[in-house]
Amino acid sequence: MKKTIICLIILLPIFLHSIEQIWNFDEPDSSVILYKYGKRYEPKIEDGILNLVNGGILNNHKNVAVFPILDNNKYQNIELSWKMYLTHGAEGCGIAFLNTDILNTDSLALDFKKWHEPNIDGSFAIGFDVCNPPTSAWFGPDGNYYDRPQREISLHWNGTEIKKIMSPIEFRADQEEEEFKEFYLKIHQVIGGSEITLKIEDEIVFNSFFIAEMQPYPVRLAIGGQSSEQTTTIMLDDVNLILANKARKMKEPFNVIAIDKQPIFIDYRETEHHVIFPEFKEQIGRVILTLEMTDMPGGFDTWDRGAAIYIWQDSIRYEICRFITPYNKGHVWKVDVTDFLPLFVGKKQMDLRVDTWQKKEENPEDQIGWYVSINFDFYPGTPDRIPIKVQNLWSGSYFYGDPLDPMSSHLPQLKLKIPEDAADARIKLMVTGHGMYPNSLNAGEFMPADRTVFVNDYKFENRLWKTDCYLNSCRPQDGTWKFDRASWAPGSIVEAWIIELKEIAVPGDTLTIDYVPMAYRNLSVGDHWKANHWFESQIIFYK
Repeated sequence: MKKTIICLIILLPIFLHSIEQIWNFDEPDSSVILYKYGKRYEPKIEDGILNLVNGGILNNHKNVAVFPILDNNKYQNIELSWKMYLTHGAEGCGIAFLNTDILNTDSLALDFKKWHEPNIDGSFAIGFDVCNPPTSAWFGPDGNYYDRPQREISLHWNGTEIKKIMSPIEFRADQEEEEFKEFYLKIHQVIGGSEITLKIEDEIVFNSFFIAEMQPYPVRLAIGGQSSEQTTTIMLDDVNLILANKARKMKEPFNVIAIDKQPIFIDYRETEHHVIFPEFKEQIGRVILTLEMTDMPGGFDTWDRGAAIYIWQDSIRYEICRFITPYNKGHVWKVDVTDFLPLFVGKKQMDLRVDTWQKKEENPEDQIGWYVSINFDFYPGTPDRIPIKVQNLWSGSYFYGDPLDPMSSHLPQLKLKIPEDAADARIKLMVTGHGMYPNSLNAGEFMPADRTVFVNDYKFENRLWKTDCYLNSCRPQDGTWKFDRASWAPGSIVEAWIIELKEIAVPGDTLTIDYVPMAYRNLSVGDHWKANHWFESQIIFYK
């Protein structure tokens, strides 16, 4: 026991170490290096403010402030708070944690194309975009078809945009007043990646948003801003950076290749694959599925197609990922599939289904379609909860609004016994709407549909609708990629409606589950493509 205590005393100072630096710009600071890449206006530190971009002086500015390196170690937690005045206009700004292993003092070229969408190799960055003008065009690269507020925030890792949203909180300043908003950002290392939390005026924008494969690296803070033909003013104050808890080296993941460049066209709409998962000698804390779509010799399939990845166990098929192919484009996605860990054991059959009708060409060099590759990374570690059982709920594609074949008849009440060793549970409902005109209200692809789930005496409500298709990281595309849809977007992973049951699930008890769709009558039911909802759903139990 004495040895253990001594060991802890020695180790604690090594890992529980933090560095904090505050820049309040009360006086010129030569440690903050200022770069001018655009026209005329140079960034300045004056009157207690970092004036990054001056919207009152012409346009087409691009300026960057680079802060000193605080430490060359890697840290488990990074916190940044700052005050920012960012006006309407164009384009916006970005905050980057530069990887000093890649961007050192000898290679600090920071004239990035878009600081408001900062894609930087080996680095994490967050973008604040105040210019996405509305468009009335169904097709084309401009996405803001519904004229939504131009206050977008994006997360970027290793040169790729991971997620972009319209901020639920107004962060653009009133140009009549010098009103600074308060921002807070936290990067926290977890198994298999990092979690990002962002607050504006103490309200949550991103809450522990997971980014796969993003592990600690030595950082250097940089803030860049730019304008275009329109002007934008960007000022900052009270920048506070904290590096806390030196990072422990994570074990390398175990990689399993499941599908390697499977061609997809009419002859290969559904393919069967056999995968052998190794017997792991240590606890797995995270499983990341990587899905890659590349072009065939004749180019990409030009249409958006519904697609899914399945795995079989004991003659039961489970959907582990649903995606919609992009219009005439490829992409790479990272998906957390840790919930399905109990299924990744031994030799398994996996099915890939892509609902394509792309014809077969006589000459293979002319073949149009996709190559699809899928692999898994298993990260060792102990998660907060360990999945122990996956059980299917409702599964199938059901017509919506047909009184002769009501959807409710396919969604019976379910009664499930909770395993004795389960301490927690969640329901995952993967439902997407399909079908369009002449169905009433353009159902089911272009009609929002409310739904209710009852679990015992608890009621959960949700709307089957997706309004951020125009901010999809796989953009722009051909086709109507920008339109709102019933819980899916072309070129994206479909997100499940997740219902947490920790407060409800009691070991050994029974759960009674009901799914109640919104009342809808399709007055145009006929031989055309009827409105339908595609269901796959599971309950996952944890210990």
